[in-house]
Amino acid sequence: MKLRLDRRVVLAAAAGLAVGVWAGRGCSPANTGGPPHEPVAEHGAGAVAAVKEWTCSMHPQIRQPSPGLCPLCGMDLIPVSASAATDASSAVLSLSSNAMALAEVETSPVERRAVEVEVRLAGTIVVDETRLATITARVAGRIDRLYANVSGTPVKQGEHLADLYSPELISAQQELIQAV
Repeated sequence: MKLRLDRRVVLAAAAGLAVGVWAGRGCSPANTGGPPHEPVAEHGAGAVAAVKEWTCSMHPQIRQPSPGLCPLCGMDLIPVSASAATDASSAVLSLSSNAMALAEVETSPVERRAVEVEVRLAGTIVVDETRLATITARVAGRIDRLYANVSGTPVKQGEHLADLYSPELISAQQELIQAV
């Protein structure tokens, strides 16, 4: 099966590609040779001069000595405050009072006390196979009545497990009674 392309379709696709490439280059100052974006006005001119390191808000591992664009995502780099630069290795979270109010952060002193919480869990009980035993009769016979007829029935010492009927045991019992 041969695929035929119309000249108009090919020309339209090529024109669209050219316009897309041209428009894409115009969006980024790094590609146009223009200066990088200036930092946000909230930092002020004095603060920008004091900043020694810039980072990406989406990729904090990116650290650069001058403002510009993030090499990973192309976002503007933001200045790193002096306190954040010194505490970068510690696990401390610092929020401004406005940020704390927005996050509704509440603090309380650390105290040691017993936990009084009832926890209900669903689970499965598994039989301890090391405590299972098989009882075999030493005589021929049959079980007439089984008292522990459900698996997992608790049995205490001295309780009846089953009634056993064995002609051999009955004849041995009768011989013992006659001998006494």
